[in-house]
Amino acid sequence: MSSPSTLIEIKRASGDKKESGYIVRLKDSADKRAHLVWLRQRLSRNSSITYEYSDALKAYAGTFDESTLEHLRASSDVDEIYEDGITHGYAQQLNAPWGLNRISQRARLANQNAQDMTFVYTYPPSPGRGVDIYVLDTGVLISHTEFDNRARWGWTAPGLPSRDDNGHGTGVASVAAGTYNGVAKEANIIAVKVHNSNNAGWSSDVIAGMDFVGRDATPGRPTVVNMSLGTEYNRAVDDQVYLLTQAGIHVVAAAGNSNINADGISPARSDYCTTVAASDITDTKANFSNWGGSVDIFAPGVQILVAGNASTTAERFDSGTSFAAPFVSGIIACFIIQYGNRTPVQMIEYVQDMAVRNALADIPLATVNWLANNGNL
Repeated sequence: MSSPSTLIEIKRASGDKKESGYIVRLKDSADKRAHLVWLRQRLSRNSSITYEYSDALKAYAGTFDESTLEHLRASSDVDEIYEDGITHGYAQQLNAPWGLNRISQRARLANQNAQDMTFVYTYPPSPGRGVDIYVLDTGVLISHTEFDNRARWGWTAPGLPSRDDNGHGTGVASVAAGTYNGVAKEANIIAVKVHNSNNAGWSSDVIAGMDFVGRDATPGRPTVVNMSLGTEYNRAVDDQVYLLTQAGIHVVAAAGNSNINADGISPARSDYCTTVAASDITDTKANFSNWGGSVDIFAPGVQILVAGNASTTAERFDSGTSFAAPFVSGIIACFIIQYGNRTPVQMIEYVQDMAVRNALADIPLATVNWLANNGNL
């Protein structure tokens, strides 16, 4: 069997792995039986084939030392070699808010009472662990119990206090990564305060906040930015989104709450961020939600249980595309841990690929009918 000019790179497991364990996938053109005969002639004393699997599956598993791996990496039959990583069952949160239930099942919810706490959220192991989510907003009450010491203060626009004096940002952060209310329950939250106590601010401060993220984010560390805010078309805002994504940072933006075409709203209009519109518990477009070709996905955004800023245990119900966006920020954080990171553009496509199609009512023309889902099939 001829060998390729370069050795195949082994695909490393992101978490725990079996000692010296590997799964080898052969090319479709390879003769599996002949390959296994060839391999047995080259197995060292410390290597063995654990599973040959059925003939239809062009793959097998085993424990292989370095000398055997060298043969496999050089084989023209081999397509990919994976470290044998650990698998986990999905966990469930009982007595969850409705939005968490909706993003973790395909079917419409039977219970239509948005204020019930009897829903079930099914989520992957280590949801968002090691992912940083920057929340550009009114700040975050980082001491809130929802964040379980996973939140820190990042940056404050000049002239504003370094605290959440509105509550919007705390609520947004809790949907993205709260221990009870949140999607990515083990992700980190970094507060970037760009809005004042009236939940308003200057576009220049928003751009500066994004600039801070670009400087503060650790190279190579998976990072998501949630922007539950917007302004009229501003190319400089959109350009800053582009620069973040070029650095591998995922940007999620709210579509806006004016029931207009989001194509005129920055950063929602950007092709480089994941733009999120809102739906309600009946799987209907929220009557306030913006729409249009810039919308990439819908997520729950009506009567969402969020953390409040009145105390470290405060909660309240709130509505808006502001609270739909962090569902998707949390989903992206979970996808990164489950399936590996992607480029921001690829991640937008992946979020859409995993969505529930044609589930929503009252969707305007030229707007996607895709409801965000965390991949729990």
